Amino acid sequence: MRRHHDLTLPVNYVLETAQTRLLLIDNVNRALPHQLANVLPYFDYLRDKLGISLVFCGTGAITSCTRPASWPET
Repeated sequence: MRRHHDLTLPVNYVLETAQTRLLLIDNVNRALPHQLANVLPYFDYLRDKLGISLVFCGTGAITSCTRPASWPET
């Protein structure tokens, strides 16, 4: 099985150094629910810690990224 490296630290560094304020995420409709469940907490981190606004686009972006009611608020 191939291991994936954690890229969050280099990504955080680049986003913070460039003073990124808006992140556009396209083709979110291609992500499977279990993939979104893994990445949404990271998007919360980007919003809360780095002040980055996130825009999801693509067919079904609103319904694909809606958190289930059972997820706790962060």
